[in-house]
Amino acid sequence: MDPNDSSQRDQSGQPSTSGMHHEYATQDGFLDMGCSDFELLKRALLNERMAPELLQYKEELVERVKAGLKRQETEIDAMEGQRDYELVRHVLSYEQDRVRFLLKAYLRARLEKIEQSAGSMLDTETLRERLSKQERSYASSFFVAMGRYMKSSVLNDLPPNYQSLVQRDEGEAEKRLLLTVKRYEGEAEKRLLDTPDEAKYVFARVLDDCGQVPDGPDGQTAELRRGDTMAIKYTTVKALVEAGQVCLL
Repeated sequence: MDPNDSSQRDQSGQPSTSGMHHEYATQDGFLDMGCSDFELLKRALLNERMAPELLQYKEELVERVKAGLKRQETEIDAMEGQRDYELVRHVLSYEQDRVRFLLKAYLRARLEKIEQSAGSMLDTETLRERLSKQERSYASSFFVAMGRYMKSSVLNDLPPNYQSLVQRDEGEAEKRLLLTVKRYEGEAEKRLLDTPDEAKYVFARVLDDCGQVPDGPDGQTAELRRGDTMAIKYTTVKALVEAGQVCLL
């Protein structure tokens, strides 16, 4: 922002800070009219914290927020030493701190889930695709570190058949060794890898009219109207959360 550029001033003569609002299509295909990246980031954080599973990484939103923070840093530096813009500079600095806090909270929420289920995420292609490149690298490093710790503290004392967390299988398609997580073949409660309980109840707010949606094994339905807040099974609203029509609370 150029402090001397009149096109960037509001009616009071101060630099305008309202350019954060715009219209665009998100990576989920949901058209968000006039919603700021700050609000979208808050929504992404709430969804990530409340969902029992790891959600798709919001790469476009995160990159856009990072770019906005860099631009705002440049604007703040340009106002350094100019008394007429001291108040605006402080306001922009506080706004920047809020956005950084949200961004870090979003990334931390995802890392917590990755650490809890690193093995299953590396073992399942659909889950791997939800991770960013950096998250995949972190999950792999974390799983290896935990494997070394488990081996030195527990696994070495078990029968040889259970002294490793991984097994190597010859991949027919790519003709290479594939590292996969070892699984038990027994009952569900004896599985080595835990899976999130997607049937758990969550609190949700409806952002757009969704009509009747399936809500039960016997053909039951639930009507979701814009503005409704309810406790509902996550499986019922999972696709709507991904589409941006429902936000978890």
